Amino acid sequence: PKSINYGEWQNLQASFVLKLGYKQTGGKFVLDAALYDVPGTKRIFAMRYQYAANLYPRLVHALAEDIMKALTGEKG
Repeated sequence: PKSINYGEWQNLQASFVLKLGYKQTGGKFVLDAALYDVPGTKRIFAMRYQYAANLYPRLVHALAEDIMKALTGEKG
């Protein structure tokens, strides 16, 4: 996820946009995630998560933790 069209999201009155891309390869699940601040027109973070495919719940938990940390300054 490289960027977003901030104008389109501002028209929808969005505060944040989470953009995701994923692939499963060689028994691993790879997730690229980027979180954007729409009113501030900036990217908050971009991360790549790689977990064994059977550990998908841990991947989702790690993403949620990073989102909470970025937005509140505290772990979720």
